[in-house]
Amino acid sequence: VSETAPPRCIADLLVSDAAARRSTYVDLAVTCPVASAHLTAAARRRGAAASAFRRVKERRYAESMASLPCAEGRSHRFQPFIVESFSHVEKSGLEWLRKCFAEHPVEYLELLRRLSVSLWRYSSSMLAQAR
Repeated sequence: VSETAPPRCIADLLVSDAAARRSTYVDLAVTCPVASAHLTAAARRRGAAASAFRRVKERRYAESMASLPCAEGRSHRFQPFIVESFSHVEKSGLEWLRKCFAEHPVEYLELLRRLSVSLWRYSSSMLAQAR
């Protein structure tokens, strides 16, 4: 790898919509609003840590996404899905998820429930280790 080569970003999830001929590369991340990098902004505005981390992810993926080849008539996009450790989900990720599950409201609510339980377990584990 040359020192001038762009960093290679690997998404956590690829969601393909065959009917729309579109693929979405999703990067899942958890950030902590009480981390020193986010504390001041998070104290002022709910979701500030998630929004800041979304911008970091978008910058990180911009060049990689631009270099992806596209077959004729197909498109692709990048979607960060950022969750704060105390459960706030960044707005653009939540809107994207709602659109994905627009015709499946029961499954959407089940996914949110599972996400909530996973975050609760992660947070309780993190707090237990901090003692």
